Amino acid sequence: GLKVNACSLSQLEAFGAAFPGAEIGLRFNPGLGSGGTGKTNVGGPSSSFGIWHELLPEARCVLSHTGSHTTAFAW
Repeated sequence: GLKVNACSLSQLEAFGAAFPGAEIGLRFNPGLGSGGTGKTNVGGPSSSFGIWHELLPEARCVLSHTGSHTTAFAW
């Protein structure tokens, strides 16, 4: 089967609405990262990758509300 990772709360909400109870992976932005330029930065405040680490409680709330669950976290 297909494995899906959500990189934003809006993606998580949309997935949960479309596939209630399904499993989804979550990609988090840990607040720091690496990359030679702003275009290649994969973490930190200027990166668009992942759910900001401080939003973990909101992500859990969305999972609970939609009945979705996760067994995979990516940082």
